[in-house]
Amino acid sequence: MPASRPFFMAILLSTALLAACDDEPAESPDEAARGRISERMKRRAGELGKVRELARADAASVADRLAAERWLRVDGAVPADANQSRHVLLAGELDEVPATYAALKQDFSDRVEQEILLGGEDAARPVVFRDVAEGIYTACVSVTGPASAEERALIERATAILEADGPQPLNAEKLQAAAAAAQAETGYKPKRTDWDPLSLRCRRIEVDARPESRVAAFEPA
Repeated sequence: MPASRPFFMAILLSTALLAACDDEPAESPDEAARGRISERMKRRAGELGKVRELARADAASVADRLAAERWLRVDGAVPADANQSRHVLLAGELDEVPATYAALKQDFSDRVEQEILLGGEDAARPVVFRDVAEGIYTACVSVTGPASAEERALIERATAILEADGPQPLNAEKLQAAAAAAQAETGYKPKRTDWDPLSLRCRRIEVDARPESRVAAFEPA
């Protein structure tokens, strides 16, 4: 079964952002590396559907499933028009909440358990942290503004290029080629997001034996 359009858009956004991290073109991966990348993308495609289901369903209906997997769902109350959201899970409770992402990394990097970046249509949904043991944690979230018109056009064009080939399995080379072709046509290359000055919101979370403790939510900003 071919991947859905929203899934293509999410993957293409990630691909474009990764490509923008380096000014110089990367060397072409060898056949073995391409195979590993493709397998990883196929695995993530299956996992993404499960995570999206758990993230978007009613909290009470998925608490038992989250507990069985030892997962933790956190709704960061991210604005619906956000382009990216960065979620950080730290061990223990913080005596002083960092004001920015840079302050968090400077003062609490040794306590970071997991860090997840969501983009595109996934930016506003709850995040799902995996393999979370019982204990006290602090969850923090940082958010960018809406995507620019240029970035939206880039993603739409890359998606159209990819879909023009019809149903196909996930393939790292095709995804990267579609993103590169769209960049060449639109003349736009995404810039790396500078998270350091962006503000943070954090909250304490206690995970215990109760399934409902596996679901947490921030108050709306």
